[in-house]
Amino acid sequence: MSAFPLSRAQLALWFAQQLSPSTPFVVAQYVELRGPVDVDALIEATNTACHELESPFVRLVATDAEPAQIVDHSIVDDLAYLDLRSDDDPVQRANEWMTAEYSRPLDVMSDRLISATLLHLADDHYFWYSHAHHLVLDGHAAMTLTARVAERYSHLVHGKTLTPFGGVGVRALHDLDVDYRSSSRYRSDKQYWTEMSEGLPRPVRLADGAGRTSMPQRMMVRTLNPTLAKQLSDVATEWTTSEVAVLVGAFASYLGRMTDSDDVVLSLPVSGRTTATSKRSGGMLSNIVPVRAQLERDLSPQELVRQISVQMTGALRHQRFRYEDMGFQEGQGGSREAAGPAVNVMMFHEAIRLGDVVGEFHVLTSGPTEDLFFSIYPSIAGENVRLSFEANPRLYSERDLAMHHRQFVRFLEGFLDSATRALGDLRILSTDEAKDLVPALGPRTDGFATLDSVVRGGAGQG
Repeated sequence: MSAFPLSRAQLALWFAQQLSPSTPFVVAQYVELRGPVDVDALIEATNTACHELESPFVRLVATDAEPAQIVDHSIVDDLAYLDLRSDDDPVQRANEWMTAEYSRPLDVMSDRLISATLLHLADDHYFWYSHAHHLVLDGHAAMTLTARVAERYSHLVHGKTLTPFGGVGVRALHDLDVDYRSSSRYRSDKQYWTEMSEGLPRPVRLADGAGRTSMPQRMMVRTLNPTLAKQLSDVATEWTTSEVAVLVGAFASYLGRMTDSDDVVLSLPVSGRTTATSKRSGGMLSNIVPVRAQLERDLSPQELVRQISVQMTGALRHQRFRYEDMGFQEGQGGSREAAGPAVNVMMFHEAIRLGDVVGEFHVLTSGPTEDLFFSIYPSIAGENVRLSFEANPRLYSERDLAMHHRQFVRFLEGFLDSATRALGDLRILSTDEAKDLVPALGPRTDGFATLDSVVRGGAGQG
């Protein structure tokens, strides 16, 4: 059991955590299960899957220079069990418990960096909860671990076929990253981002001022109504693009209109995983890359989406180059939104199967944000698109978040209806909201008077 260095991504997170010790940089989620669950089998499946991915057994150790990491398989940390069936409102109690659990500050040098608990709400009703510090598991890896546990559980309880793991351990992931940073691919990616970062505008935000990150985040999730979801799907097909590209284009346009900006940059979280092996592994590989939207007023929504599609394709092709090494973030503190509000595309199936029980996956937090996370849950298996706004509570009240969510959905309706109209012609306010900005009319007058005539009339009365 030998120590090895943190990766470039891990080291950046370690420094960020030192700067905000009271705000845990964690990802947290739960799976809602309705049906019989074999608790002992779930504990065994969890332990075996965790040993496969290795990330849950990572602990940090101090060295003379920088912190290092060890994979310590001797750690015993079984899935915990919490029975809430006797509570007056078990669901509310569970939500309060989970929020408190993932918001609790962590000492990354001494505390366990991953935790999982099965919350028992009713006889056949459970929340299967987990959280992990980003130092050991990113969002993609957390979902991979959940899916692997579910697969192993189904194998144990129902004898379903178990596919080979297909991933690699944490040390191997680290070595792959070291190899990448000395490869021709790294040099190509660096050249791409050097060119793309040239002349990027400063970030713009929907909130005034700045605020330190804190947990829990403020979150609002809504499902698009069936009519709008159908229209989104039809427009994406007509424009020969994806629903995601249309939504990213609409959000960029909304951000530009709300901030009076014709050139905005969004932060796009990416997995940083470009091979089948890395996609089935644990670890922290996620990255953030900038996506630029130049919003000329005479540009049409369709033309903007085409521009966004090209940007996103290039970004994904070069996603392994670390945002900490990009010039665009210099002087901005290495924040997760170094290029502006984040657009997070949640590309996973929300149904998790534990044998015959089908659970629904829920994201509680993607981690602290300095400003705003706009998350897109694309339509999968007949489910309508869901949109989530996750925001810094120091900058956005519940009312602020609800207002932006409502206004964006209305703006999206106009965006989808206006394939050939100019972006500058799209309305950002409803008729009633526009009226509220206009002063109330005074009493009717017989005509207009100039300032000069008013002054002379007043002088005559004196």
